[in-house]
Amino acid sequence: ATRQSLRSRVAGALLLTLLLSAGQRWVPPPRGTEAWFFSVGHGDAALVRGSRSALLIDAGTEPGPGRRGTVTRALDALRVRRLALLVVSHTDRDHRGGVPQILRTRPVDELWLPPGGTRDPAFEAILRAASARGCRIVERGLGDPAKSVGAMRVVPIWPPRRGGWRGATDNDRSLVVRVEHPRGALLFVGDLERAGEEALLAAHWDRGPPLRAEVLKVGHHGSRSSSYSAFLRAVRPDHAVISAAEPARFGLPAPEVVERIAALGAHVHRTGPGALRIDLERPWRVRGFRENP
Repeated sequence: ATRQSLRSRVAGALLLTLLLSAGQRWVPPPRGTEAWFFSVGHGDAALVRGSRSALLIDAGTEPGPGRRGTVTRALDALRVRRLALLVVSHTDRDHRGGVPQILRTRPVDELWLPPGGTRDPAFEAILRAASARGCRIVERGLGDPAKSVGAMRVVPIWPPRRGGWRGATDNDRSLVVRVEHPRGALLFVGDLERAGEEALLAAHWDRGPPLRAEVLKVGHHGSRSSSYSAFLRAVRPDHAVISAAEPARFGLPAPEVVERIAALGAHVHRTGPGALRIDLERPWRVRGFRENP
């Protein structure tokens, strides 16, 4: 399908109430494939699921003692009992903090960490929880094998595992994955900043992985240190999702980032008001869901 036809099939955002509590059953299983971007404050957590399989990219920050986290409750409400794949983009707690609870509360077939992750002390709790449940733990980066999850193909496209590129920050070493579906692609870039974007863009032009994606999970919560024009033009998203708290923290998303994305003709969405669901089947639809106070 063309970029224009995909946009023309998108309905307006619809605000509803999403009850993120265990046992809630009104949310039906998808007939095709859908992506959920959960509202986790200043953090990241996204689910892509089909009728029989699902993968999770990041899980927000860790819940308080004795509490079930937002992502755990959301998976319960959506009746996601098992994950074929759990991707942890990098060591920041607002991305990996909720992962141990996810691993403890449902089977996970495979866990992906960025290169060096199995030796990183920041992932100790995750590695312990994964090992206790018999979850396969692998490091993934540019050039490593993709994984099929139902109708989806999950391709690791950053960072390189070889060649000595280390990046200026841990953000720039985020594990970036492209989730490919017969009707389009979603790109999850973690907290990738400008140096990482430029290096990934250079790898792309050197016959590297494709960057074009209908849906972009905007890097680093819409920070001005990310989402530079050349990178955005290579991705050319129809929809851009910014995971940022509401009310805004740290001035995120930065107005200039929102303007750069909108200037490409993309629809900009944010998770601050509540979870977002994007249907990948005909017609593409974006819906917003407010959480109960």
